[in-house]
Amino acid sequence: DNDLFVGTRWALNDIDDTQALARFVTDLDDGTFTLFVEGERHMGARWKIEAEAHFLVDVDPANALAPSKRDSFFNFRVSQFF
Repeated sequence: DNDLFVGTRWALNDIDDTQALARFVTDLDDGTFTLFVEGERHMGARWKIEAEAHFLVDVDPANALAPSKRDSFFNFRVSQFF
C-alpha cells in the first residue's frame, strides 16, 4: 500500500506521569486519513485522567476503512484507585 504514517510520543517524565501520543496515517492514493490523539495524567496517588480521540477523515468509498467511516470518537475518563 502507498500509505504515510507519522507518530510521536511525548512524555514529561514528571511525578504525575504526564504523557501524550499522536499518530496520523494517510493513504497517498485516495486521500483517506486517520488521526489518533491520546493523553493521560495522574492527579495525586489516587486519581488519573485520560482523553483520547480518533478521527476518520475524507474516507474514500473504495478504501478498506469505508465501512467504519462514521466511527470517529472522543473519550474522556476519570479513574480513582483505592
